[in-house]
Amino acid sequence: MLKFDMDKCVGCRVCETVCSSYHLKEFAPNKARLFVNNKNEFEFSIDYCHHCENAPCKKACDYDAIYYKNDILYIDENKCVRCGKCVEACPYDAIQIDKKLESAIKCDLCDGEVWCVKYCPQGVIKYDN
Repeated sequence: MLKFDMDKCVGCRVCETVCSSYHLKEFAPNKARLFVNNKNEFEFSIDYCHHCENAPCKKACDYDAIYYKNDILYIDENKCVRCGKCVEACPYDAIQIDKKLESAIKCDLCDGEVWCVKYCPQGVIKYDN
């Protein structure tokens, strides 16, 4: 899964930008599926989906909209009713409701390409599948 060396993070938000570009075909960091947080001027954290083995979000979904495929958690936008139970259940603040898509969204590791890893200029993000 994703691993982060936060000592290298400078808060540039390139990871958010390439995420939104991959998923939405627009540069909109605020619509990314991982989130860079400023702890202070020089310290950052990243909220992201951990693709938990016994995912609380999957358990919370009454509509079977969250499923595993090759150990990656996905949200089926056609089944999601935007109830927000998955958002509440996620211990990592990694899910949000996208009003435009009318679905919950979260990191899906770019279906294996993991753009945030490819384009992080500081080498903060690593993918260990």
